[in-house]
Amino acid sequence: MKYDDRMRMVSKWLTELLKRYTPPTTTDHETLRKEVMLHVEDINKNIPSQIEPNEMEHILNEVDGQVRANHGARTWPTSKTFIISTKEAVKIYLDRTKDIRVTSGPKSSDEILEDRIRKGEGIPDYYLKDTLSRERLLERGNITIKDLEKYLQ
Repeated sequence: MKYDDRMRMVSKWLTELLKRYTPPTTTDHETLRKEVMLHVEDINKNIPSQIEPNEMEHILNEVDGQVRANHGARTWPTSKTFIISTKEAVKIYLDRTKDIRVTSGPKSSDEILEDRIRKGEGIPDYYLKDTLSRERLLERGNITIKDLEKYLQ
């Protein structure tokens, strides 16, 4: 996810969350706007950069719950509350999804191809015609000859 996309997503989420709380009454509109942007930055920098948009939604929902658990007032939560809540939410999300997340870095070309085959997307012909490439995919055990049959017709 690009930085600007993340910031927009967090900003939109935070704007909705803050509607449930009373803003500081002695602060002018411009100062409140700057405060929101500081909160957005605090939240964003405590979420790992490799997080995808759908994961970001889950994490922000968890941050919402953590803010409610950590903040005991009807006024806007503090930066510290957002930072602590975000760190806790990320830890909870990563612990919950550790078995299904790829943590070894970027996918190999074989993994990408296996994903495309499972989704029924187009694949290069040489994987079908070249016996060694096809056998290598099958030996990895993530797809079967049945998965390839639709491409061989």
